[in-house]
Amino acid sequence: MQGGLWPGTIETAEGYIELDFVNKVIISTFDHTHPAKSYNKNIQVVWEDPPENPGQGNINMQILSSREGLKYSKAMIAAKTRTDQRIEPESLRKMNDIFNNHKHGFVPKFFKGSIYPLSHIFVLGLQTKFPFQTQDHVFWGFRRDLINLFNCHLNTEPLTGHWTKPEWGGHKQQDVGLNFTRHLRMPIWLSGHYFARFNPSIYHYLELPQLYLCDGAPKGDIAMATYYEMINDIFKPFPRIKMWWEKMGHEYPYAMYEQQGEINADNWPDKFKI
Repeated sequence: MQGGLWPGTIETAEGYIELDFVNKVIISTFDHTHPAKSYNKNIQVVWEDPPENPGQGNINMQILSSREGLKYSKAMIAAKTRTDQRIEPESLRKMNDIFNNHKHGFVPKFFKGSIYPLSHIFVLGLQTKFPFQTQDHVFWGFRRDLINLFNCHLNTEPLTGHWTKPEWGGHKQQDVGLNFTRHLRMPIWLSGHYFARFNPSIYHYLELPQLYLCDGAPKGDIAMATYYEMINDIFKPFPRIKMWWEKMGHEYPYAMYEQQGEINADNWPDKFKI
């Protein structure tokens, strides 16, 4: 679990640890303003100092806190979730079963030498309108693959501004003033770097986002064609799950994301075979 410490974070962790397939819950956070304590020895809270630049959409904070949390895990299989989201037990069981049933049937593609994934990384959804974009709320897979996912460069783009709400307890959302014709959508920064591990031409796209990756980019069709060639081979989507989003105060908004072009295992187009 990574992110700020929310009122429900510890309770969520204590629910997760009760599941028979969960051996340890690590809460990785930059939030030094709230106490966090569980009497369960298998729940560990790890504090880090926040980065000087949190990144647009707090992407650098996600990268660093996820990377740090994975250091404290010794499990072969791990899941990155958020501290402000609570996945229901029956959904977690379904997700665990799906990954375990899938992991041994993986045939690696788009790799060179020893740089290859052990299996797909499962996510809540993938985009069809924006290249190399996965939903970044959940990543589930072999721990080695997750470590490689978060072992990417931090974003150095200057911040455009933030906003917050009193009930967020100091959490700042770093996305005021973003114009996606000029600014890269930050989930592309994270998953795009992972795609690039297996197709180095994508690094060139990431270096020139306004040319290849931003909304309406002049060579966006080239990036999309590359993405569609790989869309089945690196990440896989879960079917819909039940999740409460504490920060937003509602269930997970699948309808909103699907209107934006996101697909999951329940609405996966025939042209992209799972």
